[in-house]
Amino acid sequence: MCERAEDKDLEILNNIVDEMSMAVANKDYSTHVSLQKKWTESIIFAKNNILKDKLTSLNEHLARLRKISLANPEQNLEAYDEIVLTLSAILERNPAKAENLARQHVANAKRRYYNYINVE
Repeated sequence: MCERAEDKDLEILNNIVDEMSMAVANKDYSTHVSLQKKWTESIIFAKNNILKDKLTSLNEHLARLRKISLANPEQNLEAYDEIVLTLSAILERNPAKAENLARQHVANAKRRYYNYINVE
């Protein structure tokens, strides 16, 4: 993504994060969940269309998990902050940093999910 993305793809990601900022500031949980999905889809479509169908299906599954893992406003803000850091790495065109942050975001999302359902 970092090395192959066109400037228009980066602009789309930046705009989504700007929208997330407003949603988080307004404590608009529903919009933030929707924008998380849009963020993932934008990365999927920008990076590699060959994987589009499989990744879109996975993203639909993740959407259900997001509704649970982002239900708490504190967790909602934490997830937003992770996305902002990931965007910074993408804009820097630093694939190693972006991958590391994305992996950490996924691990944190899993932790948030388990915390929510009290399984951890």
